[in-house]
Amino acid sequence: MPIGYVAIMLALVASIGGFIFGYDTGQISDILLMDDFKVRFAECATPGVVTTCHFGTARSGVIVALLSVGTLVGALIGAPYVESSWYLSKFSFPSVWPICLEDVELWLSNVLSS
Repeated sequence: MPIGYVAIMLALVASIGGFIFGYDTGQISDILLMDDFKVRFAECATPGVVTTCHFGTARSGVIVALLSVGTLVGALIGAPYVESSWYLSKFSFPSVWPICLEDVELWLSNVLSS
């Protein structure tokens, strides 16, 4: 039996969702390794010295959970916002705005993480 168009599209959507989840998880783990973030939020034996700072398992887990919930809330809020701006926009190509905003987000995340 041949694979239908719907099955292929569902597989593509699922794989994109997995890729985005992996990207978010990678960004969160990079944030936990950033020196400035460690100095501000980790437990340091000597205040201000990065080499003595570390996250406990509970604190690390809470940070990862809150950032993951933040991405979920952002996705849930972002969809109605884009839909409302999609139909109410006076721009001739309304599908360009979400793409441009996503490009800005990716650029900022790369600049801030490096």
